[in-house]
Amino acid sequence: MTSHEEYLAAKSELDSAQDDLNTAQRNLFSAYHAYESATKYGLV
Repeated sequence: MTSHEEYLAAKSELDSAQDDLNTAQRNLFSAYHAYESATKYGLV
């Protein structure tokens, strides 16, 4: 594998990890607000 191919593979892996992080952040934000709403309305 050439250094350019290694660079592209690493960049792809980094981009994928960033997408996973963004998804996790959105999920955490949504879960927090769902919990906050549930406690506000006495569901929890």
